[in-house]
Amino acid sequence: MNEREPLLSAQQELDLYQKLLPGITLAEVSASFKEHFTPGSFAYVLTMPGKDPAAVPAREEVLRVATAALAKKVEPVKEDAAALTLLEKEPAPGKMTEHTEEKDLGITSGWLANGARVHHRFMDYKKDAVWVSIALAGGDIEETASNKGVTTVAALAINEAATHRLSSGAIRDLMTGKNINVFGGGMGDAFSIQISGSPRDLEAGLQEVHSLLADGIIEDSAFKNWKLATLQSLEQRKRMPQARAMEAWSDLMSGGDARQMLLTEEQVGALSLEHAQAWFARLRLAPMEIAIVGALPLTEALPLIEKYLGSLPKRARSAEQLQSLRHLKRQPGPLTRHVEVDTQTPQAIARAGFMSCEGRNRGDSRALEIAANILTSRLVKRIREDESIVYSISASSSPSWIYADSGQFSSGAPCDPANADRVVAEIFQMFQEMADKGPTAEELENARKQLDNHLETGMREPTYWWSILRNHDLQGRDLNEEKNARKIIAQLTAQQVQDAFKKYYLPARQISVTATPGKPAL
Repeated sequence: MNEREPLLSAQQELDLYQKLLPGITLAEVSASFKEHFTPGSFAYVLTMPGKDPAAVPAREEVLRVATAALAKKVEPVKEDAAALTLLEKEPAPGKMTEHTEEKDLGITSGWLANGARVHHRFMDYKKDAVWVSIALAGGDIEETASNKGVTTVAALAINEAATHRLSSGAIRDLMTGKNINVFGGGMGDAFSIQISGSPRDLEAGLQEVHSLLADGIIEDSAFKNWKLATLQSLEQRKRMPQARAMEAWSDLMSGGDARQMLLTEEQVGALSLEHAQAWFARLRLAPMEIAIVGALPLTEALPLIEKYLGSLPKRARSAEQLQSLRHLKRQPGPLTRHVEVDTQTPQAIARAGFMSCEGRNRGDSRALEIAANILTSRLVKRIREDESIVYSISASSSPSWIYADSGQFSSGAPCDPANADRVVAEIFQMFQEMADKGPTAEELENARKQLDNHLETGMREPTYWWSILRNHDLQGRDLNEEKNARKIIAQLTAQQVQDAFKKYYLPARQISVTATPGKPAL
C-alpha cells in the first residue's frame, strides 16, 4: 500500500504470473539469490526450551558458532534422475475368492486370496469423494513401557513416505497435483493407513500404499524432526492443566498401563530408528482389513484393491493373538487424584466419571448415550447457569471397543482453582440422581429425538459407515444392530436407561481428577 501499487484480483495475479514466469531464466534466479543472500547481513535467533538463564549461551558464542557454520563449504546438491512412476513394475492382482452381501445397506464383504478382508459400500452423497482404510491388526496395543511410541514413529514411513527406491521428496513430486491424501498412524488395536480424495486419483493413492507396504522406510531426517518436535511438545505439556489431568485420568483408568499413558521424555529418548523400522516391517504382514466407502462402484473399486492390496504377501485372516492384550489392570475404586501444575494459567481442570460398557454391548451403550444427552442438559442448567462455577460443561459416553471393560462415562470442565472439588462433587451428585430416579418422560423424549436426528444425518455421510467398516471384523461390530440403531433408540424406556446407568455407576468404578496451578517456586 505504501508503494501505491493497486491490489490485483486472483485472476489478474494469475495472468501476471503466466506472463512473467516463462521468461525468467535459471541464471537470473541464481544471480538474484546470490545478491540478496549476502553473508554479513544475517540475523541469528536462538530459541531454547526452559527458563534457566544460565543455560542461554552468550551472544559472542552464538555468533562464533554461526560464523563457523557459514564458513563451511557447501557442496552442490546432486540431482538424481527423476522417477517417473511410483512402482517399478505392475503388481499381479490377488483376486477376491469369496464374498457376502448385506443387501439392505448395499455392503459387500469378502476375502482376497492373500487373506485380507474387504468391505465396500457405494455412496454418492458426497460427489467425487472416496474413503479407503487399510487396518493392520496390532500396533499400539502391542507396545510395552520399554518401546512406548514405536508405532507412532513407524507411522513416519507413511506420513513422510519414502522407499529404498524413492525419497520422500521424490514421492511428493509424483503425488503433486493428485487429489488424494495418504496418511497413517496407530488407532489402538490397528495400524491404520487411510486414503481419501477423488475416485479419479485413487489409483495413485493405492500405488503409493502398495510401494510403502512393500518397501517403506523411515528416513533419518523424519525421525530426528519427530523426536525434536515431540520433546518440545512434552516440555509444553508439563505446564498445561488439561494435559496433566488427562495423564492422571489415564493412569487411574488403566492401572498405569503404559499403552494408555502419554509419552515421557525418557521413552522418546529410548526410541531408535532401527527398532521403529523393524516394527513397521512386522506390521506390514499383519492381518489386514480394508474398507472402501464413497462414490466408486464395486466394479471399479475391486480391481484396484485386488491389484494393489491383493498382490501383497499372504497373511493370517484373524488377529486372535491380540485377545490376550485386551485387558487393563485397573484397581477398584473410588479412584481419585489431585495434580498440582507448575503453570502461570490461573485455571483448574475438574473431571469425574466412571468406567462404563463395551461397544459390543449395544443395548447398554445406547442407553448410556441417552443418559449422557440428558445429563448434559442437567449439568448446564445447574453447574453453569445456577451455580455459575464453569463456563461450559457436558457429559459424554464412550464405550470401549479395544480394551475389555474400559468404556468411559464422564463430565468435566475448566474452572476456577477454588471450585475444582466443588465441580467434581456436583457432577457425582447429579450422576447419583440419574441412578436413583432415572430420566423424566419429557427428558427421554427430547433425548431420543436429538439422537435420532443425529443418526439420520450421520447415516447419510460416507464417513459414518467407513468408521464402522474399517474395524468391523477386528472389533466385532454388528451390521444388523447398526442398521436398526434408530429403531432401537426409539424403543428405549426410561427404566432401561436408569438400569444401565445404575449397572455401571458404582463406587468401585468411579474416578475423579482435579488439576490446579501449584504454588509458585520461591
